[in-house]
Amino acid sequence: MMIEKFDRWFSILTNISVVLGLVFLAFELRQATESLALSRTTLVNEFSAKAESAIRDVRISIAQSEETASIWLRGCNGEELSAIETVRYHQLVESFLMAIRDLYFSHRGTKHGTDWIFKDIIDVELKGRPGLAHAFLQYTELRRSNSWTERLAESARSALPKNNLSS
Repeated sequence: MMIEKFDRWFSILTNISVVLGLVFLAFELRQATESLALSRTTLVNEFSAKAESAIRDVRISIAQSEETASIWLRGCNGEELSAIETVRYHQLVESFLMAIRDLYFSHRGTKHGTDWIFKDIIDVELKGRPGLAHAFLQYTELRRSNSWTERLAESARSALPKNNLSS
């Protein structure tokens, strides 16, 4: 009789311990999930800050030099550039696009998504700049196709005049 009573109490204590262990595990899992979400947000913010800084650096380099600003404006408008100016222009475009690409990939899968990058940055930059649209298209043709290059090419094509769609 004493063994059965002891066995019953032992079984009850074991079951309570299992339930408390599951509650503790659920609490730890929730904490870990919150910590991962916070870490992801921190990484996205840091990556975004670096990408935005890179975009700002390109704009500052254009603003600080009359020659660079001239190359940028003439290139964006599709005007004739010398061979050296073409290299400089494409370097500016690539630096600009790589910074925006980093911003795009850092925001994929976040609650903000990536549409704002195209509406607020890409489409604004392309408006009335057929030369820049062509440079963006050339950039996408030289890269592996993915969601970024496809979306960029789509924006660039829509910015080109309808009679100027050949790249």
